[in-house]
Amino acid sequence: MTLALRVPKIFYDDCVACGTPVPEIMKTTKRHYWLNTEHSERECWDDIKDRAEFYVSWASWHTHSDPQTIRRLGRAAKAFLNALDTAKGNSALVKNIPNRS
Repeated sequence: MTLALRVPKIFYDDCVACGTPVPEIMKTTKRHYWLNTEHSERECWDDIKDRAEFYVSWASWHTHSDPQTIRRLGRAAKAFLNALDTAKGNSALVKNIPNRS
């Protein structure tokens, strides 16, 4: 059985656009990707987690020409961090997914 983590598409697509290493997509829905957690390096998850924490803090104070996009990215990043927290309860995922600081 392959373990997967559900993440918002807007956040994942932004990571890809910025060159952040990301795990492979197993399944796609209208608003989410299901990512393979078994064949991903811990460094990959660390980079994504750092990016998500940046967006969560950035969305709360940044004024931008398109504030809706910034808020959407911030909410998507927060959803990703919450998914990481939920995944930490599954012992099979612990070896790859970092702790949220």
